[in-house]
Amino acid sequence: MTLQLNKTKLFLTLSSGFFLSFVLYIYEAFGIFQGISFSGHSLLFRSIAFGIGVSATYGINEFFIKSRIAIYGKARMLAWILWEIWIASITTFLLFNYFWNFEELYWSSYFLLLGEFFSVMLLPHGLTYLFEKLNRNGVDLMTITSENGKERIDVNPSHLLFIQADDNYIKVVTSEKDRRKSKLIRQTLTNVEDQLKDYRELVRVHRSYLINKSNVRSIERKSKSGVVHFDNNESVPISQKYLDQL
Repeated sequence: MTLQLNKTKLFLTLSSGFFLSFVLYIYEAFGIFQGISFSGHSLLFRSIAFGIGVSATYGINEFFIKSRIAIYGKARMLAWILWEIWIASITTFLLFNYFWNFEELYWSSYFLLLGEFFSVMLLPHGLTYLFEKLNRNGVDLMTITSENGKERIDVNPSHLLFIQADDNYIKVVTSEKDRRKSKLIRQTLTNVEDQLKDYRELVRVHRSYLINKSNVRSIERKSKSGVVHFDNNESVPISQKYLDQL
């Protein structure tokens, strides 16, 4: 899990810098001047420097900042991507001005660069998304992130049985080929419910349980409560509050 996450971070970090260097040197993007800069550096040197600067910026964001905040949900992920591109564009703009003796240190110049830089950085982010999908074997996995954002659990939705609150942790219980597995991660059940709100098969049945309706074998109703039974003989309680909804 952690290895796969680090591989994705490393792929984005390296591909962002490489692609920027490539488009600057080969395609002369941003109208970059081909000759020697005011600082005495060639186009090749400057292109490599821009790439290293952007990779360093992405590396700091991915391996240090991102690991200290919780990012889940499409809106937060989009905000994070925009943040990374924005910070990398500032690094690029400052490097550009260093090579040209800070003669273009104007807002108008920055906003012109920002628009072009944004379009260039969309490709590394797109490739990173595909890289992660391929390493997941094409399965659209559920992702559960810990409170501090340092850990995550990727779960195949078809294998998920239920998620249980366990003190300051949640227990994710799965069954694959009749083999029961459980994983603990520090998070609240309410936050997990928010993280996975796009999965309509995942419903609350108790203050301590979320279940995957797709894997329910039967529902046993009692006087004021109930029990959900799964195919592997696992069962969880249903509180009166959620019984009628099921």
